[in-house]
Amino acid sequence: MEDRGSGRVRVSDFYRGAHGGEEGGWQFQESVPYMRQLGALDESNKDEPRVMISNYLLSQTNCIASSDFYSVCCLNECEDLMGHLEKTIAGPEASAARIAQLITSLPSSSVSAPRELSATLRTRLEQIGSDHGGSVQLYSRLFAQWMHHAYPRECPFPHMSGTTSQVKAELWKDSGLATKEELKEFTKVDKLFEVEQIEDVHDLMMWSQEEELLVVRPAPAPVATAGSLGVVRGVMMCAALASVVFAMLRTVATATATGAGEVPQKYLV
Repeated sequence: MEDRGSGRVRVSDFYRGAHGGEEGGWQFQESVPYMRQLGALDESNKDEPRVMISNYLLSQTNCIASSDFYSVCCLNECEDLMGHLEKTIAGPEASAARIAQLITSLPSSSVSAPRELSATLRTRLEQIGSDHGGSVQLYSRLFAQWMHHAYPRECPFPHMSGTTSQVKAELWKDSGLATKEELKEFTKVDKLFEVEQIEDVHDLMMWSQEEELLVVRPAPAPVATAGSLGVVRGVMMCAALASVVFAMLRTVATATATGAGEVPQKYLV
């Protein structure tokens, strides 16, 4: 059902089995609003929305045996790919050239290796590195988006935080199912549009420049000067002296108030 190796299925194809009532065929019926909330929908082309395979497979709608504490869901194959990069790079960042070299020789369940990265993939990877001072941040939204383009069937598209949520179907209106009218409407659209001709499969996959970092670099600590060190020492000495004086006065006050005896001579000096 995939649309030209893009890791996406046109909604018209997604609904075709359910609308036609094909016996023994897959009948997907999640409604468009529900899939949009799950983050499984690519609507970069408003006339022809597509279901992102990896996002759909990893969404709440495909989880089973759910409870208040856990859900049994599909494995995220992208985690193994990222684990290989983490082990090899042994750091939170790397140059675009280094990452490109690793990805060309890193296979997945649907991508063979070695392979040649497209010009679009290389250009976008270099741009990500340029935006971060020359190094690609592995734990960033833009790199996760790049991995989705490099492995569209394994790595999910990363939406901005707060724009999607994994709502269970039973908590969504109408249980998240499309009506018969909606199934008919979307499958009818398929007959109105011809398949667009593309030169690069990445043109079928949405891309945005919005960034989010999992790990934010702390600002460098100011370098202490001789003058500032002198001030710090003076403040510390004053604080220590004040602490001693306070303890002495407290002892004197306690002894006087309770008549516990004479005040030690050392405190009267």
